[in-house]
Amino acid sequence: MTEAISDPDEKTGRTMHLSAGFETKAEPDWITLAEKALRGRGVESALRSETPGGIAFDALGVPGRIVPEMQPAGRQGAWDIVARHWDPDAAQANTAILSDLEGGATALELRLRAGMVPGIASVDLDRALENVLLDLIHLRLMPGEEIVSAGEAVMAILQARGLTGAAKGALGADPLAALARNGRLLTSAEEALSSAAGFARRFLDEVPGYRAFAVDPAVYHTAGADEVMELGLTIATAVQYLRAMEAEGLSLDAASAQIELGFVAEADWVLTLAKGRSLRRLWTRVLQACGVDTGPARVFATQSLRMMTVYDPWVNILRSASAAFGAGLSGADSVTLLPHDTLHGLPGAAARRLSRNISVILMEESHLHRVRDPAAGASVIEDITSKITHKAWEYFQNIEKEGGALTALRSGRIARDCIAGWTSRARDVARRTLPVTGVSSFPLLDEKKTRGFGPAPLPPRRDDLPAAVETLQPLPFHRDAEDFERLRHRAEETAPSVFLAALGPKTGHLPRTRWTANAFATAGFHTVESGDGMNTAAIARAFKASGAPIAVLSGPDTLYDEDGGPVISALAGAGAKGVYIAGRRKDEEHLKSLGLTACLYEGMDFIAVLGDALDRAGIPASKGETAQ
Repeated sequence: MTEAISDPDEKTGRTMHLSAGFETKAEPDWITLAEKALRGRGVESALRSETPGGIAFDALGVPGRIVPEMQPAGRQGAWDIVARHWDPDAAQANTAILSDLEGGATALELRLRAGMVPGIASVDLDRALENVLLDLIHLRLMPGEEIVSAGEAVMAILQARGLTGAAKGALGADPLAALARNGRLLTSAEEALSSAAGFARRFLDEVPGYRAFAVDPAVYHTAGADEVMELGLTIATAVQYLRAMEAEGLSLDAASAQIELGFVAEADWVLTLAKGRSLRRLWTRVLQACGVDTGPARVFATQSLRMMTVYDPWVNILRSASAAFGAGLSGADSVTLLPHDTLHGLPGAAARRLSRNISVILMEESHLHRVRDPAAGASVIEDITSKITHKAWEYFQNIEKEGGALTALRSGRIARDCIAGWTSRARDVARRTLPVTGVSSFPLLDEKKTRGFGPAPLPPRRDDLPAAVETLQPLPFHRDAEDFERLRHRAEETAPSVFLAALGPKTGHLPRTRWTANAFATAGFHTVESGDGMNTAAIARAFKASGAPIAVLSGPDTLYDEDGGPVISALAGAGAKGVYIAGRRKDEEHLKSLGLTACLYEGMDFIAVLGDALDRAGIPASKGETAQ
C-alpha cells in the first residue's frame, strides 16, 4: 500500500512515502475509532447504502473482501452521441436532424408513430432523412408495432441510395416492448417476432451493417421496474428474440449479432455505471450457455424519462449530465440524452444543443472515453455490478421458468412486478427519501410557466389507428415527480398561502421555518411569516391579517412545550382550517385535542399531508396530469 502511493521528489530524487505519517490500523480498531467519530452511530448504517432494487453495498472498499469478476470487452474509444427525433412533420424533422448532425451528433434515433403515440410515419422516412449521410452515422429506428412497414422503408432507402454495403444501424424491432407500451400489435406477437426475424435474415444477406432487433427496457423502467427487473427483462426479451431467429433458420452465432441491447441511464451515475457493466456480463453468460463465441455486443444507453420533471426543467440538464457520465464510463456504445424540455413539447434547438454538448464535453474536455472500463477493480463498483448481475440473472431465470418474456407479459407477471416496484418507489418519493430536486425539494416556486415553451406543442395523439390483432392492458407510465407536480398544478391558479407562526427569536425558529416553507412550496404554497417573538394574541391577530387559510408553528422544542398548546388553540379559534407543527411531538394526540391537524417532519408522507392541506385551503383537485 505504501509503495503504491509513493512518489519521487523531483528536486532531491528521494522517495516520499505519502502514508508514512499515518498509523496502520486493523479493521476492528478502525471501526471502533470511526464509531467514536460518528458519536455512537454504527459504521454499517453510516457507510452502507441500498439500490432501488434492494441491493446493499458498502461505500468503503476493504482489500480482499471483494474479488472482481471478469468484465467482457466493451467499447473502445468514443461513444456515439445520439439525437432522438419524432416530429410527425418530416420536413421539420429533417431540418432538426441536420442541425443536430452538424452540431456534434454522430447517430440518430427516430421514433416512428406507433399506437396512439405520434412519430414519423414510415412513408415519410425518406424525407426525414434527406441529405443525411447514412454511411457515416448509426441509425436506429423505434418502429413500435409497424415493424414491417419500417423495415421495408429503410431497406428501400438504402437500396435507392446504394448504401446497403456501407450503412450501419438497426431496424430496432422490439415487438414485446411495443405490446407492453401500446397494448397492441398489428399481428399476433408470434407473427411480429417472425417478421422481425425475417428482416434479420435479409440484413445478413443484403445489409451486413444492420441489426434487426433492439431491446429497449425503457417501457418497464417507466412502469416501475428497478435495476434488477430492468436487466432481467432485457435479457429475457433478447433470449425470446434469439429463439425467434433460430426458428427462422438463423444460427445462434448469426442471431446474436442481430440484437442491440439497451439500458436506462439514470441520475445515479454509480448505478448507471454498474447497470451498463452488468448488462454485458449477463449477455455473455447467455451466449456462453448457448455455445456462442462472438465479439462484443452493441449496447446503447437511453436517458431515463422517469427522472425528468415538468417543473424547473433546467435541473434536467444536470440529471442528463450525471446519466451520461455513468453511461459513458460503463462502456456504452451510444448514449441518447433527452433535451431538458422534452416534457413540454417538441424539444427546442437550444435544448437539443445543450443535450448534445453534454457528451461532447465529457469526451472532448473530460476525456472520459480514453480509458477502457475505468471502473475495473474499484471495489464499490465491482460489488454493485456483481450483486446486480446475480439478482438480474435470478429474475431472468424466473421469467424463463414461466415460459419466457412473452408468456410473462401476457400473463400479467411483468405488469404485477412493475406495479409493485412503482408502489415502493412512489412511497419513497412521497417521503422524500428519494428526493426530486426542484420539485419535492428546493422548488422554484416563482418560476415562469413553462408548458409549451418548446418550438411546438406536443403533437396530437393519433386517431387513425389500424386494427390490432393482439391486445393487452398496456403498462402504466410513471415519472418520479408526477405526484408532487399534481399538487403544484392544483395550486397554480390560486397561489394559496400558509401562515408560519414563528415562536421565539429567529435563531431558534429559523431552521424549522425554512424547512416548513420549502416543504409547503412543493405543493405550491407561498408563505407569510409572523414577526419574531410575538405573544399568542399577536400571532392570532397576524394570522387573521395574513388571509392564509392554514398555519404552521415553527420553533424550538422548549417553546413548543411552553407555548405550543395555547398558540394552536388561538390559531384554531382564529379560523385556521388547518394547524400544523414543524417537528415530531410525543404529545401529538393531546395537541390534536386542542386543534392540531398534524405534525410535520422529514420522512412523513408529504403527498398525503400536503394534499390534505390543499383540500383544507379549498383548492380543487386537478383535472389532469401536467404532462403526458
